[in-house]
Formats: sequence, structure tokens, C-alpha cells
Amino acid sequence: MVFTTSTFILRVNMKVTELTDFDADLSRSKRGQFMIKPVLKYLDIVQIKDGSKGFLARGAAYIGEEEADGVEYFYFRVMTTDRLHSMLDEEHIIDGRATFIVHTFDQTTIEERINVVLRDSIRPTWGEVALAINRYLSWEYDSIKYETIEEALARINKVD
Repeated sequence: MVFTTSTFILRVNMKVTELTDFDADLSRSKRGQFMIKPVLKYLDIVQIKDGSKGFLARGAAYIGEEEADGVEYFYFRVMTTDRLHSMLDEEHIIDGRATFIVHTFDQTTIEERINVVLRDSIRPTWGEVALAINRYLSWEYDSIKYETIEEALARINKVD
């Protein structure tokens, strides 16, 4: 689907097909260790601004393991170059993480770019996969700090 700027509300919620072009050897590392392949399972994009200042949308990529049902959410935004220029006029600086800048909105191009990120994020554990994806998209668990049982017990039993 290709969209240019106009005055309608766009909501895309569709199932995305599994990644292609994965070499079977990518599922194992050089040392024979099993590697987790992340897959884009759904893509949800909601247009929030459109008009003379350009197009801006928010999106969520529902990403999970290739052979599992569950997903985690990774957020991003899509904006046209016109919207970027108008935002820079107002804000003077823009954080570009989790942002796709385009001339016109094209969902297929966004999916392809996310799949490139996923191919670069194959790792031995899901935590490592999610952190690798988090470099490009905003992971729902980005600011959560995990503790081991020993760390949690030490914190709980700490006497001031």
C-alpha cells in the first residue's frame, strides 16, 4: 500500500507474512549454538497528523520468535520529510531513534526495513534479540531492570 498526504485517518492492522530470505544456517551460530530468529507477526500503524505540514504516524510492530505464538511490542513513528522540517522549525532538535523518515508512506517499505532489523537481531536468547531490536525500535520493556533471585533477596533483606 502506498499513501501520500491527505486528510483521512489511516489505521492498518494486518498480519504480516513470515520473514523470507533467511538462510537455514542462520538458526545456528558458528559454534552450533541455537539462535532465535525474530519474526514480524503483525504491524499496527495509526496516522495521527496529516496536512500541509506533512504526514506523521505511530506504529507498533508485534515481534516474536519464529516458532512461538507470543509477541512483544516495539514502537516506532513514521514521518514525511515535510513533517520533519516542520517539527524542526518548532523543536529545533529531533531524537531519531525508532523513527522512519520517508517521502511518502509505503507500508511495504516499512515492513521491509523492520525485517532488515530482525535479520540483524538473531541472537542466542530472546533477551539479547529484544535488546538488539531495541537499538532501532522502542521495546515495551526498555526501562525494566531484571534482577536475579539472589539480587532480589539481597535487596529485600537489606537492613539499613
